[in-house]
Amino acid sequence: MAPPLPDLAALSIKQRLFVLEYLKDLNATQAAIRAGYSLKTAYSQGQRLLKNVEVSTVIARLAREREERIIGEADDVLRRLWQQFQADPREVVTVRRDACRFCHGERHKYQFTQPEWDLALEAHEGELESARREGLDRARWPVPPNPRGGVGFDPRKRPAGDCPGCHGRGVAVLWLADLDDLSPGASRLVAGVKQTRDGIEVKLVDQMKVTELLARHHGLTREAVVLDVTEGFAEALEAGRQRALEHVRRTRSEAGISSH
Repeated sequence: MAPPLPDLAALSIKQRLFVLEYLKDLNATQAAIRAGYSLKTAYSQGQRLLKNVEVSTVIARLAREREERIIGEADDVLRRLWQQFQADPREVVTVRRDACRFCHGERHKYQFTQPEWDLALEAHEGELESARREGLDRARWPVPPNPRGGVGFDPRKRPAGDCPGCHGRGVAVLWLADLDDLSPGASRLVAGVKQTRDGIEVKLVDQMKVTELLARHHGLTREAVVLDVTEGFAEALEAGRQRALEHVRRTRSEAGISSH
């Protein structure tokens, strides 16, 4: 079995400092100075330490581990960007068209929710009790609430196309999802949330910027080259074309080739 590779613990304190400092900028002389070696001997000490088997082995291993870590972090960044690129912001916040009060009521009349109707009945009972206590004639008792379009209003239903109240367009409602229910990609789009005087403000990641970053990474962007064809440039271009034609005619004449 091969002996275990040395690590920082196997080195002296100065050697450890040298290794850590060397990995910062790969400058042996400066690393030796920062590790505590004298300015006068820093160059020779740095070269000697790089030739030390244990020191060079530790440097190589730590450099490899750092490279693997950097690659892993880069992959994480690209994965995050790709999720943000593919995510649909409408999963976070969108405008929904909910049913209006008349969409699904009987004969398209105003429809109550069950709690609203229960409150209306409770209020009516209170008014009746007051009328009885006051000894009012039945003719003066409060009129029962009119259910009109019935009970069971649910705004989550689709608007009714033949609704005379909203003409099938429903009611526009700004809808914010529960952030705990978002997909991984959509959750990456949320850059911040805060409560303001006017409500909840959600800040989303700029997907155009994400697209630009991915395009750059994959080499899909190119700098546009624009030629400013000025009058002088056009004249020079035409003069060059005429010289080329003259050269062709002269060559054909010398070779005895007819120009017809």
